[in-house]
Amino acid sequence: MSRDGLWLAYSGTAYGIYVRRFPSGDGVMKIAGNAIEPRWSRTARELFYLEFVNGGNEMNLMETRIEPIVDGAPQFSAPKKIGNFRSRVILPQNNQFAYSPHPDGKRFLVNLRALDGNPEINVITNWQRLPGPGRP
Repeated sequence: MSRDGLWLAYSGTAYGIYVRRFPSGDGVMKIAGNAIEPRWSRTARELFYLEFVNGGNEMNLMETRIEPIVDGAPQFSAPKKIGNFRSRVILPQNNQFAYSPHPDGKRFLVNLRALDGNPEINVITNWQRLPGPGRP
């Protein structure tokens, strides 16, 4: 649901992204085909989603911007590819999703499929002292 509570984005049974007015359900718009997991940005000016590529083995993280409303319905820009990855999750199960946008809309937490080879582990110590939002 968009932050203003007026629009609902969802993926249909045929792997498409749709947006419709909430709660009435009027004005269904198809945003993308062969795609899943729509997520609104915090500002509700962007809609992110995953598009299947290479037979579903990979996914493109896509973004479409919401343009000004015309005749009571939002207009969406041409989709833009943000990145590409192999996910561990195809369909959300047990609240596991393939990605989650950061509130800034520029970074994403992605549930990646493990690659072959030796795993790399990074340990961050004194993370409480790292500069960040709300920290001096």
